Amino acid sequence: MQGGLGGSKGMDKLADMYGVYSYDPASTLRLTESLSLLSGLYKLYLSLVDLATAPQIPL
Repeated sequence: MQGGLGGSKGMDKLADMYGVYSYDPASTLRLTESLSLLSGLYKLYLSLVDLATAPQIPL
């Protein structure tokens, strides 16, 4: 690693990993869409888990 270059290389690697580039609004939009979709699926999963475990909890 060379001094000051390390930081920018790390950021590029991070951007490659997530497919997010500040100059490309389309990929950023895709990322936010997939994130909202994922959070929606996660909430659905949590509610299904609640439904599945609710009858087994002694009242």
